[in-house]
Amino acid sequence: MKTYSNLFRAAALTVTTTPQKLFDPSSPTRLGWRVVVPTSLAAGVGVRFLVRSPGGSAPTNSQLMNGPSIRAEAGAIVEDGAAPSLEVWVMVESGTVALIPEEILQ
Repeated sequence: MKTYSNLFRAAALTVTTTPQKLFDPSSPTRLGWRVVVPTSLAAGVGVRFLVRSPGGSAPTNSQLMNGPSIRAEAGAIVEDGAAPSLEVWVMVESGTVALIPEEILQ
């Protein structure tokens, strides 16, 4: 995993099958974000991420199942250079999983 000199690690988030906001739009110093999907997640079960412009209501389960920006499985390192003006949503396809989101800062 790549090392960064300026990283903000948020509190663990328990992710379920209901879409949850992983990151709000942040300060202009965000270069991106990353999450390590725990190896304890059942084989074949995906974690889905949706990166979008802020505003409006939360995305539906169907929107994340049918059109995620990123899908990852157990042991994956998800890293994205989403602009600071974007928000990131997350859900798991089945069960629950604890994720520790990290913002990569300038």
